[in-house]
Amino acid sequence: MARIKIENYKDRVSISNGKIKLELDKSKGYYEKVVSCFKSNGSSSAVVSSLPKQEYSSGVIYPQLTEINVEESKDAVVVLLSGNDKRARFTEKITMYPEQNYIHVTNSTLFSVVSKAESIESRYVFEPGKVDFSWAPYLRPMPDHIIGQHSFRSPAIILQQDTIMSAIVPDLETYPDESKKNRLGLHINILGKKPVMGFGFIPHKEEGLLYFRRKGIDNLFEKDNIFSFSYYIIVNGTSKPRRGYQEISKFLWDHFGKKGLQLMREQVIGFEDYLNYTHKYVNDVLWTELGESEGVPLGGIPMGIKFSNDIWFQFLFNQLYTAYGFYYLGKLTNRPDLIDKAKKIKNLLLTSPQKNGLFSTIFSFDIITGYRKTRWIPSSPWLPGRITYGTYVDRPDEDEKYYLPDCSWAAYWLLQWYGSIENEQRLLDFTSRYADALLDYQMPSGAFPSFIDAQTLRPHLRLLETAGSSASALFLAEMYKITNKKEYLQAAERTAHFVKEHIIPIHRWQDFEYANDSLAKPPELYDRFSGQYPQTTMPMFWTADLFLTLSEIHETSEAKEEMDIAVSILDYLCLYQAVWSPPFLSMAVYGGFVVGNGHPAWSDARQGFFPQLFARFYKKTGRIEYLERAVAATRAALPLAFIPENAPISPIWKEGPAGHADENYGHRGQDGRAVAHSIDFGIGYGLVSYGLLAQEYGDLFINLKYKHAVGIDGVSVLKMALNGTTIDLSLNVLKRNKPLKVKIEGCNPGTDYKLAINQSYMNFVAQKDTHYLDITVE
Repeated sequence: MARIKIENYKDRVSISNGKIKLELDKSKGYYEKVVSCFKSNGSSSAVVSSLPKQEYSSGVIYPQLTEINVEESKDAVVVLLSGNDKRARFTEKITMYPEQNYIHVTNSTLFSVVSKAESIESRYVFEPGKVDFSWAPYLRPMPDHIIGQHSFRSPAIILQQDTIMSAIVPDLETYPDESKKNRLGLHINILGKKPVMGFGFIPHKEEGLLYFRRKGIDNLFEKDNIFSFSYYIIVNGTSKPRRGYQEISKFLWDHFGKKGLQLMREQVIGFEDYLNYTHKYVNDVLWTELGESEGVPLGGIPMGIKFSNDIWFQFLFNQLYTAYGFYYLGKLTNRPDLIDKAKKIKNLLLTSPQKNGLFSTIFSFDIITGYRKTRWIPSSPWLPGRITYGTYVDRPDEDEKYYLPDCSWAAYWLLQWYGSIENEQRLLDFTSRYADALLDYQMPSGAFPSFIDAQTLRPHLRLLETAGSSASALFLAEMYKITNKKEYLQAAERTAHFVKEHIIPIHRWQDFEYANDSLAKPPELYDRFSGQYPQTTMPMFWTADLFLTLSEIHETSEAKEEMDIAVSILDYLCLYQAVWSPPFLSMAVYGGFVVGNGHPAWSDARQGFFPQLFARFYKKTGRIEYLERAVAATRAALPLAFIPENAPISPIWKEGPAGHADENYGHRGQDGRAVAHSIDFGIGYGLVSYGLLAQEYGDLFINLKYKHAVGIDGVSVLKMALNGTTIDLSLNVLKRNKPLKVKIEGCNPGTDYKLAINQSYMNFVAQKDTHYLDITVE
């Protein structure tokens, strides 16, 4: 381990660890910081520096640090800075570790008098100047907006110019408990000659649906109270251009996310026990037999979203995905009725009328004088009216339209059904008619229009070329894998080119939601302070899947580039996953994903779509982080369920019928519940995700090749050691009334292994590369 070098000069201290250098300069009468990175030739380049005092606004408290003490040990160098003004005593602790490209900073302010101020912040200048990439967890389109702590799922400010990257990351392990009362926030402003980023106590309030606005200079900071916050400053001079965020995503997971997985707060009972609650509620209350069509039985679970007794098969509320998961949950738990229900839901979608291949994705029925009257609705414009967002977003017209990502996502799951459950010709016939129609709508750019008029079958101009096109391209790529028709693959490749050239460089991840749903922002909105467009997570998800699928199809050097792009998009999506459960929320929200950078909700039900994709990336890359994130996302829906066992981790556990759940939490930017939607868009997707993961990885998965292990159902891995043929595991295991199903990959066939779980030993002889065990754990 390289030793940290300390150099003392008059009014200046320089500390370096071979990767970064910290300089503390007192030439202006108080200490200012400069953090530099080292280049390949050994020279250093300044990356961030303290914002000069004169550039702070008058209401922001600036800590004047005039005293210094440097302490050195074999593990770290600690710099203690301190100083006073008429109002307060300031201290700052800076820690540098050997061979790390970050410093850790703790800022504390002790007020000697009651003081009024706008905020207590640490602010830094990005020295390289104009950035070509920036990221913040949320939008702040007006001068007095900030990145409020309610958006801190994977909190960071990231700035990059060419290969030089810097980030400020709040320390979530020492996040102040008083944050529920005294809110913290992140600051970003890329305007001007040099961008500025910061973090600290910034009192703020919610505005509309939804931004976070500073409260102003009238905030009272009480006498004798210590206001303390910690953060990391990360710098790198050799980051991949426009890809520095991948390093920050990994940093957030390694420092905070893994620990949340070990704690396993979100799962309080076994997955099958959650299924018991939901299965009973579906059977007793929701399930509806819908007769037959051409001798084929139909059924479904009414969702109650917008229309009478409606059942949706669209891009978010997709009961076919639920049915697909029900099939595997039925197999996994020996419940034939779940398999039967799954098939009836699939049969229902196949009755959707096709118009030149396009099909409706919402089924609805009424009971009139004893007769069931049914109808199919192409799609829904969703937004219920005008909503204030600082500006106004008008309600889309109600003319019936097909929304292509709805059709494509439903058709995609019909193909998954065809490929892995039932090889029925009618599935292929239905999807082929749609695929052929879809080809006619592809534009010269490679994008697909979002909306098609249900009467004229002409495209609408609204959302004409967006990242939502990836949903259709992903479906066509899957069609090619089944039919080998090159026109499908060529169309998918054209969309991938469109996304690569026009979406990825500016990260304009937009679809229906950013303009039409509760995220809704004006279509032309661009946040000039953070350098970001409104973003939604579903297009990121579809696009990562699209490039992964294309990389699997191609056998040329092109596949390597596609895989690289796929990983980069997945890592960008990771920035929208909660790596912790914060003290300012009453709900356990670790592992959940969100709508995007303009919507405040935590643990949104869409997270149930994502784990299977993360698991596929794990198989391709061997990166354990992806499988861990998959498990965390799967568990994230569980605290939202209305069951008595959730009382310790959920304030809403008794707000609805047992077995149901809310769709997300904190939907209005506050510590409060959202609303229960359908079984699908809630606990249903979480259970589906579990079923699909469990059939592949069991309850506990061990990979000997990569020397790691991951718990799936009620298991967390605290430690793993592999010594020769001895596998030693320390586990946290929920009380269970059935054996633990263990899958071990990377075995040497014929080898005698010893498996130790919590110091309880057993032997087994591996018959194949993959070995399965059923183990009782006390």
